[in-house]
Amino acid sequence: MTILSDQDIKNELGINIYIYPYKADNLKGASYKLTASELAWDLIYL
Repeated sequence: MTILSDQDIKNELGINIYIYPYKADNLKGASYKLTASELAWDLIYL
């Protein structure tokens, strides 16, 4: 298993890694903090 550094993640954005919306503050070390979008929260309450 390969672990990507924050620089590796930045280099792969738009090529092999797609994060939308991308927030630079969520990128820490070898991880990216994922958050649910407003759409996901709206779907919960349908």
